Amino acid sequence: MKANVIISRSKGGRYQANMDYYEQLNFGLFGEGDSVEDTIADFNVCVNDMKALFADEGKPFPNDLEFEFTY
Repeated sequence: MKANVIISRSKGGRYQANMDYYEQLNFGLFGEGDSVEDTIADFNVCVNDMKALFADEGKPFPNDLEFEFTY
């Protein structure tokens, strides 16, 4: 499964990465940073946090989930 992640730049110059909420996944993800690279890295931290949360709750995290970043 591919999830679209949109990276945008705010008027203040910071970047944001937003993944839409997917009903079949029951979550959405977010990241931010001073550069596109920082933003993607922060987004990946959020992904890892979500994986840990799923593990704590005994839920499977979709292993086939891929992220497609668009600007």
